[in-house]
Amino acid sequence: MNPALSPDALYAKSQLYVRRGFRAKGDDEFEEYQLWASLALELMGKAVLANVHPSLVADPQHYESLFAACGRDLSPDVRTITAKTLFIRLGHIDKAFDARHQKFCEQISLRRNAELHSGESPFSGMTPELWEREYWGAVVVLLKMQEENLDAWLGVDDAKAPAAIVDKANEARKWAVGNRVRSAREDFGFS
Repeated sequence: MNPALSPDALYAKSQLYVRRGFRAKGDDEFEEYQLWASLALELMGKAVLANVHPSLVADPQHYESLFAACGRDLSPDVRTITAKTLFIRLGHIDKAFDARHQKFCEQISLRRNAELHSGESPFSGMTPELWEREYWGAVVVLLKMQEENLDAWLGVDDAKAPAAIVDKANEARKWAVGNRVRSAREDFGFS
């Protein structure tokens, strides 16, 4: 299997990139951290799709890539789908990867593209607190789709911090839902 479409190669590369991101975060290089994290997220998503079938990752407009997804290498040039297409397809694989995750993932990939392909600095001033909760929430869903977890993807020591972030985000969501229910009860005169 061509590495561009191999679930194992995509997963391993996502691990490499998230580790580079952690090194950057440890050095207070938050822009670089977000760049590596965004790359890791896209590769993780492609690994999920490739586990279903490599053709889900191959660029449908590039016949050589479709043949490669079927095990026939016609060319060393293999192209994959765009990030936007990726995140839409992931929502069809598992409903847990909902519109909220799709929107966040599209936004971080657009910032990544602007960082790499323009003179803009979209990661500038983006502290981890502004994006990590949504990021790690999406990562956890993607890992579950592969029957994996943070411990396996990051290594046990590195998994502790993101797990704590995800737990805090879940607690905040539970509080927000409970608060909306309490407010609705008050608005409608229920006690």
